[in-house]
Amino acid sequence: MAAAFVSIPCSFKPAQISPILPRRLSRSNLTLSTTASDQSYFAAANADISSHLLRSLPTTLHPCIKTPIHRLLSSPTPPTIAPSLCLAASELVGGDPNLAINAACALQLIHAVSHAHSAVISHHPLTEFSLGTELMTGDALLALGYEMVARTPAGDAEAATRLLTVLMEISKTAAAVAAVEEEEREGKLAACAAVCGVILGGGNEEEVERARRLGMFAGKKEVAMAEVELGLGFEEVRAGAVARLLQEILLCQQLSKEKGEMILGKDISF
Repeated sequence: MAAAFVSIPCSFKPAQISPILPRRLSRSNLTLSTTASDQSYFAAANADISSHLLRSLPTTLHPCIKTPIHRLLSSPTPPTIAPSLCLAASELVGGDPNLAINAACALQLIHAVSHAHSAVISHHPLTEFSLGTELMTGDALLALGYEMVARTPAGDAEAATRLLTVLMEISKTAAAVAAVEEEEREGKLAACAAVCGVILGGGNEEEVERARRLGMFAGKKEVAMAEVELGLGFEEVRAGAVARLLQEILLCQQLSKEKGEMILGKDISF
């Protein structure tokens, strides 16, 4: 399957936070804050990942295959932090996000495929196509994800070994995600994303394991615990992208809570 790859645009600049990340945070003392002027790192990274993924699709696909793929990729699925976390984690250890973008795309595909499989099981298709078409399309996208990771440049033996490790992590996660309930998927995906980003960024074994815990906490929205792993395990000067993602998770939690309180606080009249 031929695929043309492009790198992250030169204009890609993750938003940084101005406050210094606290070294220790408790669940009752969350001090991270966001400003309206800051660009969303989650949105910026996902835009680059989506663009790269669409450009990596083979250009010679027949419309009867290409259309279901595009429909499935654009179908309504819950947002996932995993792809953007993969890029941020590579920056966390001083790596190049360009080397992690294929892995990020593979994680996005695993996310989409897992929801397609759930739709098949529940007999609620995500697209206008049949359940059988969605199932086969999802399996094809999963194969494309592995191919994209395998095509990541590896200049020497060490880089090739790191790439093989990432492929193993992604394949294990794809199998694990397929066997768990929906609420557990994000934690496993985010943990894999953080690990893959750190591995491709050149991190050591200790950093990889810290990244695994950080990703699991971030995926489960346990922001305070993720901040502790980040603050105690990595250099603050490189922690901006991951810290920004944690900020956005926290902000979403706060907005959801406020919205729920507003709904509960309204008078209901008949």
